[in-house]
Amino acid sequence: MNRIDIRLEGERIDLPPGLSVTLERFNPLFSYDTVQGNKVNPFSLPLSDTNNRFFNWYYQLQSSYPDRVLKCQKYADGVLIEQGFVQLENVSTSGYSVFYTQNLGEIFRDHQNTTLNLLNLGSEPLPAAFSLAGNERYVLPVIENPGWYAQTVVPGFTGRVNDVSAGTYLPDTPKVPMMFLHFILRQCAALMNFTIEGEFMEHPAMKRLLIYNTYALDSETVIAYASHLPEITFPELLKELRKLFNLYLAFDVQNRVLTIRFCEDLMQQPTRLNWTEKAEDVHTKAPNLANRLELDWERDGNDALMKTPPADFDKYQTPQPAGGLLYAIKSRWSSLDLNLETGLARTSQAGITDVNNQGSNHFSPRLLFWNGVAGGLPRATNQYSQYRLAWHGPNNLIERFWKRTEAWRGNTHQITKRLNLTATDLAKIDFHLSKGNWMKIHIRGVDYFIESVRVNLPLTGMAELKLWAAGIYY
Repeated sequence: MNRIDIRLEGERIDLPPGLSVTLERFNPLFSYDTVQGNKVNPFSLPLSDTNNRFFNWYYQLQSSYPDRVLKCQKYADGVLIEQGFVQLENVSTSGYSVFYTQNLGEIFRDHQNTTLNLLNLGSEPLPAAFSLAGNERYVLPVIENPGWYAQTVVPGFTGRVNDVSAGTYLPDTPKVPMMFLHFILRQCAALMNFTIEGEFMEHPAMKRLLIYNTYALDSETVIAYASHLPEITFPELLKELRKLFNLYLAFDVQNRVLTIRFCEDLMQQPTRLNWTEKAEDVHTKAPNLANRLELDWERDGNDALMKTPPADFDKYQTPQPAGGLLYAIKSRWSSLDLNLETGLARTSQAGITDVNNQGSNHFSPRLLFWNGVAGGLPRATNQYSQYRLAWHGPNNLIERFWKRTEAWRGNTHQITKRLNLTATDLAKIDFHLSKGNWMKIHIRGVDYFIESVRVNLPLTGMAELKLWAAGIYY
């Protein structure tokens, strides 16, 4: 059949004879610094009554620019294979020049470049008394922090933030609510009008993650949630979480859904596509030279205890005496050290407080697990159950979220191969819309992860796929 149809806002538009466009797709599994959407090279549409309506007859001198992004659907041989947006680039006698994008950032709307602490995420009045157990939005855990007031001696300060005695918070203790990460994720989603789903959102331990901060309520009369958040944007929050917990971020921009999954789980899924008969015999094969992981995080430079980090907080490198290049991943999220004697998280960091003119201080993104109330104290530390925010020691991040990835990187190789794909094949391997469920294929006795796809539309030729051997290491 070899036909391509393009629809804007659900309506078929007129295409020039012989139109050919190139579609590229990128698997989020393989990029930790960016989340790439699908790409289509710019193309031109003829001046016609149907097309003119969408672009406001812009070729005419008196017409204004149609400053809007149009929903676009691409069909190959009658099968919907691609959804995204198009926008007008320019117009001439030869037609409208448009560019296509999945525009993943559009899901965040005008807020994608605003830091969390400046977003309007809501507030609530201060309660008459804080509960040690907190609520589904925030808790006030005890944190050891003798450096809260720097060198100033403040009467009544015990060296702890949110300190407790006899079941109540001390009147002179700095009171700092810590927001639950999942609550903030959903507040951001509500503000930006999208929903979040996926295994990460339902994981019992991940639901206990708190965003540490140093913003004291002091004379505040309300708890403004954003005031207790770090100075990073929401896209940065997601990207840096990905680097910490090895997450897979899949965006369905048109339906406004973000799915967050664990890469380690996706790597274990069965191979359901046998494309041996679709593949050419020839290929290009290359070794994976960066076959060792280096995992690290940015430690808060304002925390005196992190000047020389605890051994468990130091970066991790895959041991390999024979050599091998490092594949470095560094997250902006880190955590706090644990005082093994008291069982409390500890730091030495000046707070953001009205006292002592400390209102201009800052804090970096850090996470803790809510441990509940134990021994009469509300506790949050870098560990919960079988999970621990550290690169070394028992139950560390490597063991829980990176072990299969590490083993795979140490034994894989890449091949570039041409395959004869149908429209139905292409529809299955949209990595974002399929949420990672169709990323593995089988060719001649070997399973592969698909890294990228490049194909011309209409489907008159072969598709080029970059593949990584999945092996038996997961």
